[in-house]
Amino acid sequence: MSSLSDSPQYLIGPQLYPAFVRLARWMLPMALVVAAVVNAAVYLAVEPTPVIGELIAVAAAKAIMATLLTVAILAALFALLERVLSPEQLARIAPVESSKVRGDHSRGVFLHTTHPGLTETVGSLVFIVFLALIPVIPTSFVYAGQLNDGGSFVNPDLWNVWLPVYYGFLVVFAAAEVWKLRARKSTTAMRVVNLVATFVFAAFLTAAVLTMDIVDPVILDDAAWSRSSWADPALVVVIWAVTLWSVITAVRTRGVSDKRLSLR
Repeated sequence: MSSLSDSPQYLIGPQLYPAFVRLARWMLPMALVVAAVVNAAVYLAVEPTPVIGELIAVAAAKAIMATLLTVAILAALFALLERVLSPEQLARIAPVESSKVRGDHSRGVFLHTTHPGLTETVGSLVFIVFLALIPVIPTSFVYAGQLNDGGSFVNPDLWNVWLPVYYGFLVVFAAAEVWKLRARKSTTAMRVVNLVATFVFAAFLTAAVLTMDIVDPVILDDAAWSRSSWADPALVVVIWAVTLWSVITAVRTRGVSDKRLSLR
C-alpha cells in the first residue's frame, strides 16, 4: 500500500507538463499532415477509380488515428519519466520554481523552467518509437490492407537477421537518450559514440535497401504499380538526408544547451 501511496497521482506532473505541451504543439500537426498526405497518395495509387469524397474521408480518418497515436506515445513517455526518475532527478531537469512571471502575478501564471535537453530527449524517444513501429504497422493503417490481408509492409524474410539488428540499434539509441537525461550531461565520448552509431545505422539501412526487398513482395505483386528503378536510390537519399539532419540538429541543440548551462 505504501508504494501505491508514494506513486504520483497524476499522469503528467507540473514539472514535465511544459515540455509535453511544447512537443505536442509541433509533433501533432506534423503527424496530422504526414498521415493525411501519405494516405491520400496510397489511396490514389491503389484505387483504379478514385472518388474525391472517399479520398477525403480516408485521409481524414487515418490522419486522426495517427494524431491520436502520437498523443498516446507522448503521454506514455512522459508518464514513464514521472515514475522512473526520482524526485531529485525531476527537480534537476525540470525545477518547480518559476524563472519568469507572465502577466498578472496575482493570477499565478508562471513560465516554468525546464532542462534544455528534456524536450530534445523526449522528442528523440518519440522518433525512436515511431521507427520501432514501422516494421509492424499493418497495411490497413494506410488504406492498403487489401494488398496483403492487413499484414505489415516489410518483407517477412527481414525478420531472420535484418530486423533484429535494426531493433538492436533502436535499443542502443533509446538507452543513450535515457542515460543523458538521468546524468543531465553528455560527455564528449558519449557524443562521439552516438555520432558513430548514427552513421553506422544509416549505412546498415542503406545496405538493407540495396541488397534486400524491403517491401513485402505480395504488395508489389498485387498493387497496380511495379517496382520502380528509382525507388531504392530515392530511399537511400531519404535515409542520409534524415541522418544528416538529425546530426546537424543534435550539434546545434547541444551548443545551445551548453551555453544555457554555462550561464547557470
